[in-house]
Formats: sequence, C-alpha cells, structure tokens
Amino acid sequence: MAKEKSIPKRWYNRYILLLLFSLLAFPLGLYGLWKSEVISKIWKVIFAVIILFVYVPYLYRDWDSRADRASSSDLSRNLSSTPEQIEKVIIPRYSVIKEEKMPPYKIAYDIRIDQEYSKSELELIRAEILEDTEDYDRTFILFYLPGMKVDAGAWARGHSEDGGVEIMDYMWTD
Repeated sequence: MAKEKSIPKRWYNRYILLLLFSLLAFPLGLYGLWKSEVISKIWKVIFAVIILFVYVPYLYRDWDSRADRASSSDLSRNLSSTPEQIEKVIIPRYSVIKEEKMPPYKIAYDIRIDQEYSKSELELIRAEILEDTEDYDRTFILFYLPGMKVDAGAWARGHSEDGGVEIMDYMWTD
C-alpha cells in the first residue's frame, strides 16, 4: 500500500482563499499562488500573467487629478535652482470645467483658473493640456477667472494651431 503525500491545509492551498486574495489583495494572492502546492507550475504562470495584466495598469495610473497637477518631476530636477527659477517650473492651479470632444478633429476645454496669470503661466497650462491631446487635429482652450460665467466670454484663450495664448482683458468686468 503506497503512502500518499499529505498536503497541509494552509491558506495558499485552498482555491477559494487563493482566488479571493488574488482579486482583493493581489500581492498576497500572487505570493500564495507561487507558494501553493496544489496548483501546477503552468497554471501558476498563466494566473500570474493574468493577475499582472489586471493590476499593473492600476499601479501606473495617474492618481493626481488634472485640477491639482503641478510638475513635481520638473521641480525635483531643479532643486538646486534659485526660488525664482523653481517658481517658473510650477504649473499654475486650474480645473477643467467642461471638455468637448469630436475625435479625431477637435477637443475643446473650458478651464477655471484661480487668479489672473501671466501669458507665460497660461502657456504652461496650455502646454500641459496639449500633451494629452495629440490624437486630435485641433485643441481649443478657454480660460475663465473665478466668478466668470462659462460660455459668456473667456478671459483668455489658447489654440494648438497658432502656438500661443491670447489674454482678452476686455472680457472681465468687476
């Protein structure tokens, strides 16, 4: 009579727990998958690849909202710079009020800025937005100051074609 090898009843040898940990706490599930004595190596590889394809996009997702972005990578590269130089690197605060898409032809943004910025500061915002709109032929950006009604005239505008920002002071009334 042959003696059968007994597999200990650890959490990583239980299919249900292994599945739950793989879905809810993937690093622990991945560890348990490779530690398991009841799953063959080919299935370990297949499940590991599936788990990684499901979770890796979430690991590299941009967690900052577009409204609160500041170019921290540029700032860290310039830590040896003077405060005046660092100030030029930080992108002013803004939030996207409205976004209208007509792929692949155009995309339009209504942007709320928290104060009057200089033309060069608005150019930084424009450049950041244009990085995300390469799939469109044209990009239109309208900048609104606090208290300004959207679609009733913007304080400034930017386009992808003309390469600049135009401040329209005459649109703001106190």
